[in-house]
This record gives sequence, structure tokens and C-alpha cells, in this order.
Amino acid sequence: MVLAANGICMLKLNDREAATYSAWANVSTQEVYANAAVKAFEVLYPGTENIVREFRAEPSLAELVEAQKNLASRLADAKEAQKRTEQRYTERLQQVGMEHVLAQHLTEELTKVEVWAVKPSIKQGSISERPVSALGVEEANRVRGKRVNRQDFEDVAWKSFVVQGNLSQSDLKTFRKTFLAADDVQLAIGGTTAYLEVDMNARVACADGGNREVKYPTSIDEVRNWNIDSLRGEAGLSSLSSQGEVEVSPLAIVGLVVGVLAALGIAVAAVGPSLGIPLPALPKLPGLPF
Repeated sequence: MVLAANGICMLKLNDREAATYSAWANVSTQEVYANAAVKAFEVLYPGTENIVREFRAEPSLAELVEAQKNLASRLADAKEAQKRTEQRYTERLQQVGMEHVLAQHLTEELTKVEVWAVKPSIKQGSISERPVSALGVEEANRVRGKRVNRQDFEDVAWKSFVVQGNLSQSDLKTFRKTFLAADDVQLAIGGTTAYLEVDMNARVACADGGNREVKYPTSIDEVRNWNIDSLRGEAGLSSLSSQGEVEVSPLAIVGLVVGVLAALGIAVAAVGPSLGIPLPALPKLPGLPF
């Protein structure tokens, strides 16, 4: 890492680090989490997967993606048409037993997945050497040497799909178990944890003068298992009341992630879509390829 002017450092990754970072950056965590939610809801409400399959084949969704990709003049009309499609499929999901608020949220997330899928892929060369900004002195002192708690992101990932509902504690446990066992979920959670942590370390190193090596993951397996020892198993259900209700609001879910980022000294970030969870618009964190 080389210190440049104005508190900006140039971070150089070796070939294995850059290849791993670019591979992770091209994982759509939003899609991973949405697919996991569909599988989990299928266990609770058989028929969900078939309905979602038909939803994804709707012409209005393809038209919205195309209009969004080309910033077409018909974009507003395409959005309205897709909203009507979402309403129809929300009603269909209710017919298999899903609460309206959960069905509505799921269809909205499935739409977002398709729209975000058209973003360009991240090339290895584009991140092998890149600028990172130094943290301020106070922020660097606060987070120096700290790890990112993987449990926080695991909790947010699955709870974001059910927090507005009124599922029983038994159903919540079933949803959580199925969700976390779905394809690539652990990679998505591990990658979010890993790269927030190592990019934070890089920004601390930059604040310290830039003359220090910061080790980045060198394999996807390392990313998948990052800080896995911080998991507490079903302790993640501790925010559930004895009546089975989730004791956190959607704003609390947002607050948890924003709080995690703030605790890491990350005052600016654009990680909402990459986490696959609904977050307010946030400015960009230098160095994150999302």
C-alpha cells in the first residue's frame, strides 16, 4: 500500500487476492438471499416455488429489465406494469397461505433481483490496484484490530424477509434453518463479512501512513468461512419473543446494518443492494466493488 495525497492510498492485491475479490464481487447476494427465501417459504407454504417460477417468466418483468437497462422513455410505464404484476402474484402467494405483507415484500425483492442482474461484471484487473481512503484518526483508533461479527449479517439476511410478518416461533426457526442452508448463502454472508473487514483494515493502514501489508482472502473457501467462529447458532433467534413475534421493526433491521458499518468506522457505504436487504440509499465506500 502506497500513501498518496489527500489521505488516499493505492492498494495493490496479488493475483490470488484479486481473483478471489473479483469472483466474490460478481456474486449477487441479493439474488442468493431471494432464492433462499423462496426455498424457505416453500417449506412453509408449498406451491411458492411454482408461483415464483411463473412470476419470473412474466413479460412485464422482462420489459422492465430491458427498459431499465436502456433507460428507455417507457421506464415509468414499465414500472407501473410490473407493480400490477407484483400485486397479482402477491394475491396468489396469499392463496397458498403467505401473509400479504410477506408476499408483497418477496415479489418486490424478486423484481429488484432481475433489475440488478443487468449490472456489468467486475473484472479482476479493475480491482487489483485501486484507491482506498484513510479513516480519520478517531475512527481508526476505534476500529483498529477489530473483527466484523458475521452473526450480525446472518441475522439481517434471513430476518429481512420475515420481520414484517407474524410467523410463529416454530415457523421462524424452520425458515431460518432452510434459508441458511440454501445454495451460496454462507458464501454471501462470509463475503460481506470478509470484505467489510479487510477494506476497513486497509483504511486503517492508510490512516497509519500506508506502509503496511493488509492481507486479503486468497480463495473462495476462505471467504465462505470468514469469521465463522462468531456465529451463535440459534442464538440468532434471541430477538424473538415468547409469542413468536420478531421484536424488531424493518427500521431496526436497517439500523442494525448501519450500526455495524458505523461501528467499523464506515461512515459512507453503498452496500445495501450487495447485502441483498432493503437499506436506504447510502454514499459509496471507497474500494468496495459494488
